[in-house]
Amino acid sequence: MRNNVANSVEKSINYQMKLLYAFGMLFIVANHCGKGGISFFYEFFQPYSFHVPLFVFCSGYFYSSKVEATPWKYMRKKMGSLIVPLYVWNFVYALIAQLLSLQGFSIGVSAGINFQTLLIGPITPRLYFDYNLAGWFVVPLFLTQMLTVFSRRFLSAIIKKEHRREILYYLFSYALGMLGIFLASKGYRTGWQLLFTRSLFFVPFFCTGFLYAQVLEKHDTLSNFWYFFFLFSTTLSLIVYHGQPLAYQIALSDYNSFSIWPIIVGLLGIAFWLRIARILAPSIGRDRCVTLVADGSFSIMLHHLLGFMIVKAICAAVAHNTVFFQDFDWNAYYNDLWYFYCPKGLEQTRIVYIFIGMAFGVAIDVIVKACKGSLTRWIKQNKKKSVFVYGAICLLICMVCGGGAWLIANRG
Repeated sequence: MRNNVANSVEKSINYQMKLLYAFGMLFIVANHCGKGGISFFYEFFQPYSFHVPLFVFCSGYFYSSKVEATPWKYMRKKMGSLIVPLYVWNFVYALIAQLLSLQGFSIGVSAGINFQTLLIGPITPRLYFDYNLAGWFVVPLFLTQMLTVFSRRFLSAIIKKEHRREILYYLFSYALGMLGIFLASKGYRTGWQLLFTRSLFFVPFFCTGFLYAQVLEKHDTLSNFWYFFFLFSTTLSLIVYHGQPLAYQIALSDYNSFSIWPIIVGLLGIAFWLRIARILAPSIGRDRCVTLVADGSFSIMLHHLLGFMIVKAICAAVAHNTVFFQDFDWNAYYNDLWYFYCPKGLEQTRIVYIFIGMAFGVAIDVIVKACKGSLTRWIKQNKKKSVFVYGAICLLICMVCGGGAWLIANRG
């Protein structure tokens, strides 16, 4: 009986998408440390142009239309899995930034500790404590999910025929994506404007992920040779036509002209790695490390920059206590989040940052899930007290981190 259950669970796991998640996380971490000393077909598929859209695509792939029956419940669930953790970790990083400032670091302390940085910052386009700034994607992803569930709920109420409804939803999603590009190309990409241009741009990728899972995946039967032939032919044609590979910084919405190219470039990058994930899934998709990275993608995204600081701290310790690494830049170490020390200037050594950054995020994810599991079991046994205890814990974390950070910031 147990074996049957285990086999059923095994079959239900989509190892191709697990591997795709892991690839996406690897790309983002690598490019946050100067490409990590590795080239992932950057000559054709430019860094950043498809990395975050890949995660949005995966999120859309796992979207279920069943949640449209209870959209407010879906909203509460996503707030619990995305927005609440973002706020809790914002308080934690406020404390971390202030504690590190006691050791001479200026990173993440310029905006101070106040209502804006603690409570408004997480839902704005900018996270003020720097070490967690990679979490900028959380709110746009949440808004994309909410726009999807409520718009689809609205369409289901006015259009009864499913295929017409799906076509309209698909066209509507791409229209929103184009609207985001248009607004950004007109300069609406600063402050709160950036939050909405990011969110609008995410919508077609979320929609395409859902469409792929529902319709396209079963027709995705082209042989690898012809699949890659058409994919590279299309990409090469774009490169030749424009005279260079097209590259976009999604985080900055840097679309200087109104065109569909940012969406097409993103989809081409996703299509390439989607097929690579399918090819490699049978051999490495079930690997424990792949699972840990895929399941811990939120944590890795939020914490890998602090993981980089651990590597730099080790290099600093070596430079301070030995005759090695004497070209270590101490000023940049204390003041520049994007400083990466590479022994002898060797770019290949950046791979250490990738490994530690991802391992640090995975470790935090494992610890948090273990604590959450213990808390969940206790809640089931003590239902009456659970709401108050859970709320008290969250409040306590926020008070300790935020209050401690405020006291440190105002110690003078």
